[in-house]
Amino acid sequence: MVKLFETLEAMKQEGLKDLTASDVASKGVVTVQSSESVLRASEILRSTGYSQLPVMDGEVPVGSISERDLFDMLRQGFTMGQMRSTQVSKVMKESFPIVSDSTPMALVTLLMSDSNAVLVAQKGKVTGLITNADMLKLI
Repeated sequence: MVKLFETLEAMKQEGLKDLTASDVASKGVVTVQSSESVLRASEILRSTGYSQLPVMDGEVPVGSISERDLFDMLRQGFTMGQMRSTQVSKVMKESFPIVSDSTPMALVTLLMSDSNAVLVAQKGKVTGLITNADMLKLI
């Protein structure tokens, strides 16, 4: 988190303080549906190289799932068979916060102190995602 605040300070000093969520967000958000299996979520994580995914019900964000969540399931005693057949909705965590595409990055950074990612929306439709990795690209 300290790195994020340092990044914000650097942005401010370099005259980039007017950046908005839309300027930084990764486009083409990869998601998993809440009705899909944990196996499917795992496949998406592996194929994309991402460590976390927004969970959707249609086009509505309803949760999140991460590699850590999958490892936690194993530590809790889930078998591979159980994980394959368990619906994402049964094990997902809270949804990432959602901000408007015009939200200043100063506010996004504050939200990221409590969340691993922030969803970016335009007119109620998710259009992007900001993660710590996206913030580090600004350095």
